[in-house]
Amino acid sequence: MINYILFFFSFLILIQSCSYLPELPSSDAYVYDIKQGSILSSENINKLKKGMTKEQVLGVIGPPAIVDPFHNNEWLYINHSFFKDNTKVSYKLLLTFNKEVLVSIVKPDIDILPKNIIETKIKK
Repeated sequence: MINYILFFFSFLILIQSCSYLPELPSSDAYVYDIKQGSILSSENINKLKKGMTKEQVLGVIGPPAIVDPFHNNEWLYINHSFFKDNTKVSYKLLLTFNKEVLVSIVKPDIDILPKNIIETKIKK
């Protein structure tokens, strides 16, 4: 009978000790900034002018993220970045060339970004 009582109290102590769990750190502590794609600055984007050669464009903003093999005359710069504070930066820049000369600059998503968001978030 004493063995049953001893077992019962041992079991109660074991169950009670399992109910204590230390506070775990927040999962936010392990969230990293994710920077994907071409990281461009507004200053360099604004330096692009129609009539520039491909070499000049490469010197200003670097190589494109995507060159379509079926459309060698189009360069696409894309960025999708996510940050710890739930800020998302997403833009694309499409450059079109005709015989090695820049003829079109399409930057729809860049113009709607808050001012300096590219420099303040992505360049860090």
